[in-house]
Amino acid sequence: MLSILESGKHAILANSKNDFKDNKTGQHTEVVKPSSKLNLPTPNPIPLNVMDLIMPPLYLRFLMMYKLQPDSSADADGEKMFKEIVERLKTSLADALELYPPVAGRLRPVEPGSSELAIFCDGHGSEFMVESANYPFVDADVPDMQSGMLSSIPLLLPPDEVATRGSLFVKVTKFSCGTVTIVPALHHYVTDLASYMDFLTTWTKLARGESVDPNSLPKSWEREPMDFFSTNKDPIVLPESVPGIFVIPEDAPPRPFPSIRSTLRWYFSDASLEQLKRDCTGLIASSDPNAGGDKLWISTADAFTALVWAAQTRARYAFDPKVVANEMQSLGVAVDARERLKTLGHPHQYFGNFNLSLAVSAPREELLKPTLDATARVASTIRMGLLEHLTFEAMKKRVAFLEAQAAALRPRVGHRLMLEGDCRSTNWSRHDMTKMDFGAGLKPVYTNVGTRGNFPAGTMFIWRAEGGVIVATPLDSKEADDVLIADELMQKYGTLVVQ
Repeated sequence: MLSILESGKHAILANSKNDFKDNKTGQHTEVVKPSSKLNLPTPNPIPLNVMDLIMPPLYLRFLMMYKLQPDSSADADGEKMFKEIVERLKTSLADALELYPPVAGRLRPVEPGSSELAIFCDGHGSEFMVESANYPFVDADVPDMQSGMLSSIPLLLPPDEVATRGSLFVKVTKFSCGTVTIVPALHHYVTDLASYMDFLTTWTKLARGESVDPNSLPKSWEREPMDFFSTNKDPIVLPESVPGIFVIPEDAPPRPFPSIRSTLRWYFSDASLEQLKRDCTGLIASSDPNAGGDKLWISTADAFTALVWAAQTRARYAFDPKVVANEMQSLGVAVDARERLKTLGHPHQYFGNFNLSLAVSAPREELLKPTLDATARVASTIRMGLLEHLTFEAMKKRVAFLEAQAAALRPRVGHRLMLEGDCRSTNWSRHDMTKMDFGAGLKPVYTNVGTRGNFPAGTMFIWRAEGGVIVATPLDSKEADDVLIADELMQKYGTLVVQ
């Protein structure tokens, strides 16, 4: 039998299954439910859109690090302060969940037996785990910080378990050295990273005792991305295909998931990235003195992405005697449609997945050349590809294409529509999770990644760090890692994070 207990200002769902302590690890788990201070109306079930379903059905998990700051000598180990912080985190989380009903809800079939999913805003809440570890944080970095730290936070759950346990998990850990980690995990079908960060930002404001501007919250939870492109009623000529998305034939076997293994990490300072951009821009200008405007300008991200993409390509093919140099390579690029629409004068709020999932292509022979000239040309290719696909009309056609494909492929949208890219990059570095401030007693540590972690091969994961960025460069083998370590351009502009 379930009972709702009012504890302070937040509601805790308690019973023998949902409120328990693991005697082996000392981890305590409870379910924090949304508060009911505002008596907001319950949204109707929210059917998932195609832009949700092309995402992997994983939980987005990010680790945020803090240093515990006890306020008196009587609390030298910080245990009293930590308990107060945990209560503050739960109270503010309950308030944040009330403001974001989809996060507090559960992913379930639209109807019993249906394979189509919707978010039911049923106020289920979030599993909230607390652990006081009797070892320092550094020991959690062996052999894999992220796996060890996140072992009780799911990465992938069966659909029936997602429907039961909910869309959000939070784990808070205090280590004997005074380090505190907070790991929120939110299902990718519910949100992309931009919306994930909107929710976290609201939670941190509430934890600091600040008010939340109602205008910063979504006005609607409906997921109709085409509504933001309906400035005119002209008919849309659907393209036959769009870069970044491909349709798997109905009888094709499932595509194998990339190998997941421990990966190298590199640090690039902001100064080094600016120098890389200047070097590439100078080479582009000297190669075509008559060029101007868009053909000369590249962003720092273009130059950085070109450098890492090319270096990874060289390392991946270093031991492949059958490599064909005159073929094209594709790079999957995550682009937040909200930011692009805002740039084009169409600001709006959208909670869910609004990643355009683009792809740009470059000749493999350019990627295989270990020269800055070739890197500059690849950077220019990336910029030209983005400009082509990020006009208002191009984005409108892309979303219309996706929705048309989803209508034709139901109910197997997530099985038949796949993201394209021989390599894939993230846009995570836009969000600085090292500065997520939960209030007194927790001082943010200006890195949120360790020296180790397991990631899918053929991807690049980029985070903000103090004074620069850290990029994970997962490859298929130790031999490929060794080639990447020896890459002269990676050495020139970046620094390998010591294992």
